[in-house]
Amino acid sequence: MSRYTSFAVIGAGLIGGPIVQNLIDNGASVVVIARPGSSTANKLPAGAKSAVVDLKSASALAAAFREHKVEVVVSTVGHPGLPTQPVIADGAKAAGVKLFVPSEFGVPTDGYTEGDLGVKSKFASYLAEIGLPSARIFNGLFIDFIPWAAEIDSGKFKILGKGESKVTVTAAEDIAGFTAYILTNLPPSKLQNAAFRIQGAYVTLREVAALYGDAYPIEHVDKFEDAFKTGLQSVIESGAATTGGTSNELWEGHQWKGIKEVLKLA
Repeated sequence: MSRYTSFAVIGAGLIGGPIVQNLIDNGASVVVIARPGSSTANKLPAGAKSAVVDLKSASALAAAFREHKVEVVVSTVGHPGLPTQPVIADGAKAAGVKLFVPSEFGVPTDGYTEGDLGVKSKFASYLAEIGLPSARIFNGLFIDFIPWAAEIDSGKFKILGKGESKVTVTAAEDIAGFTAYILTNLPPSKLQNAAFRIQGAYVTLREVAALYGDAYPIEHVDKFEDAFKTGLQSVIESGAATTGGTSNELWEGHQWKGIKEVLKLA
């Protein structure tokens, strides 16, 4: 039974870099696509190739994908880069790429029309419109981002609202490992136009705050100066930041990392 073996990863940051490493560890051929001026090419895992490409040029992207015989494109662009994804998809479609993994890696986005979640949801629809199969990965909040999301640098654990709604949280290491595992081990028929829901832990923000003991007292806030952070915690408070973790079983034998392990809490 055939498997995908050739990948292009757009970006190699917090999640992109580990995905590249895990793909290589699974025996895949990987080229990292970096924008002009990026330092990404200077810190690639051993075995990864790189190509500097204008991410605003579908033809340039298509040429790079063809040159490296790319079967799967994995986009790990951050929220500022989300609007570039349709161009990347156009390049992938023109090059005959077989599967596109969009930059989801967060809470489920279906049905959203506004903000970053709306942009992600609309892009999923765009992939369907152009006939490019996709594999979407939903993992809730990165455990690694919890200190940032709660602004513990302020000396408090800040929560928008009551903090009593359950939220899915997953370690970046597990997200990257799962992504690479399914892309290199599942047959194409199980990946195309599929959504995968993973979960490292299922908790409330109040429960997370309690893991810190008395180090960071809870402070309830109405909003954050960072609009993105406000939006994220609003989704969590609404109860919509859960995945159910129904795809965890696909990674047989894997032990998912917990909050205390990732955040190095006693």
